[in-house]
Amino acid sequence: MQITSAMIEPWQSTKLNLMTTDLNNTARPESVASKPFILVPEMALLEQLPPHLQARFEKALQLMHHALSEGLTWQQVAERCAISPSHFHRQFTQIWHETPGQYLNRIRLQIAVYELFELHQYNITDIAHRCGFSSSQALAKALKRELNMSAKALREMARSATPEQTAQMLEKIAHPTCPETNTKHAASIQLTSQANHAQKGNSKNLEQHLARNLPCQLIWYPDRWLNASLQDNFSWDREFVTKGKQAKGLFALSPVNQLTRPWHEIDVWLGTENTNNEANLFLPAGNYLCTEVYLVSDIGYIAAWQGLLDYAERHQHQIDQTGYSVEQIRDLELTLTGGATFAMQVPIL
Repeated sequence: MQITSAMIEPWQSTKLNLMTTDLNNTARPESVASKPFILVPEMALLEQLPPHLQARFEKALQLMHHALSEGLTWQQVAERCAISPSHFHRQFTQIWHETPGQYLNRIRLQIAVYELFELHQYNITDIAHRCGFSSSQALAKALKRELNMSAKALREMARSATPEQTAQMLEKIAHPTCPETNTKHAASIQLTSQANHAQKGNSKNLEQHLARNLPCQLIWYPDRWLNASLQDNFSWDREFVTKGKQAKGLFALSPVNQLTRPWHEIDVWLGTENTNNEANLFLPAGNYLCTEVYLVSDIGYIAAWQGLLDYAERHQHQIDQTGYSVEQIRDLELTLTGGATFAMQVPIL
């Protein structure tokens, strides 16, 4: 899932301050933590900064994300933030582990990949311009350079690829970690515990690093009944667009034994919890490994699921291959830099 301007056009949106998102007011079972885990690299990295730098770089991120179609350069972003380009470049690279130009290009490419996957009403030239590329040729060069793929191949991948293949592709445009060789240059910035832990380990990107700290809990659920319908070519993003805030509380279930198939071969049942008299889908009582996570991107979404499955493996929890994986939307922000809070569950034997 990726929040874009195309998704929020039906609503009057407001700007989201990246560091003041209200994550406390979402209803959840008593057995689940009161706040979701934030799997957003920008928020983890901003958290380490003193207030004046937080404000400075929040503004820069807002400009970078909100004005993609303007094709702003990183130098123009620095000027609008009243920072000299050289100072902005030095500080940004120190904090984000990539230059502002690299970050801006990567975010443009992330959005372009999402729109090629999901927004088939736009042609490739339209998507290139919407994401700040000067032409479809410029987008094609970026896709070839970073992903070794064409726009046409990406659109086909949306249906024919497996979740694992999609994850491997998205890893290439995920947030980089801090290279060991550059850590001495970042010595003046003290990381918070979450960001610091995220710099360690063998994961390939910061989203994966953060997901290694995903808090998971084994919870026993009684029998559950849902009023659900089988979906054709399911996408959470389309549900967010068509249902808006009414998507809050929705469940999506998929058979665990189908999760290695291509996307179009995975059954997805979408619905709401209901009484057994009005339901058509039954979830038997049992243990579920659960987490709740706040996400703003497809890369974070896949990293969260991988983090949950890795936790099960590390703690020797055997996943029930005859059961359903469960997702529920706990909360949703229909803003350009907003995201969604997901409850994720897998059945355990």
